[in-house]
Amino acid sequence: MENNIMCGSACVKYILNINNIKSNNINNKMFWISELAISLFDNNVKNIQLKCFNSTLYNDYINKKIDGKDFSGFYFLDEVLKRTIKISQSILNSSSLKKEILENKYIIMCVQSNIFNNNNKMSGGHFIIINKIIDKDNVEIINPIKNKYENKLINITKLLLCCKDYGSWRILIKEI
Repeated sequence: MENNIMCGSACVKYILNINNIKSNNINNKMFWISELAISLFDNNVKNIQLKCFNSTLYNDYINKKIDGKDFSGFYFLDEVLKRTIKISQSILNSSSLKKEILENKYIIMCVQSNIFNNNNKMSGGHFIIINKIIDKDNVEIINPIKNKYENKLINITKLLLCCKDYGSWRILIKEI
C-alpha cells in the first residue's frame, strides 16, 4: 500500500486487488463513502448499495437543507444516484449487521477513529472492511493502516459504537 493513500481509497484498492480487478485510476484521496461507492461501481463492482442510519448528511440531502452544488458531500450522493446505486436507511444493530455480513462478500464501514483506536487524541472518521463473522460476538476486519493492511478481530458491540455517531454509513458489496 502507498504511504500517501487515504484509508477509504485503500479499502477500494484492496477489494479490487483481491478480486483481480485492474485499475489505474483510483483517487488516493477519497473522503466520502459515496466516493468509494462510485469508484467501485466505475471499476465494474456493480452489485453494491449504500446504507446509513440516522445520518445528518443523508437527512439534510433528502430534505434539501442546503444547495448541493457547493457541497461535495451532496455532489457525491447525486453521483451515486446517477449510477443507480441504491441508498437506503436502515437500523443497524448486532443482528442486522450479522445478517448484512452473511449476505455480502464485503462491507466497507465508516467508523469514528478515536473510539475504533481507543485513542481520544484522534479525530475524524476511518474506513475499514468487514470481512467475516468469527463467532457470536466478534467479526474480522481489514484495517488499512499506514503502508499495510491489518487483519483484526473486533467485538460487534464496539464496532456498532464506532459507527453510530457517523451515520452508520456502509457499502454492502455482494459477490463480485
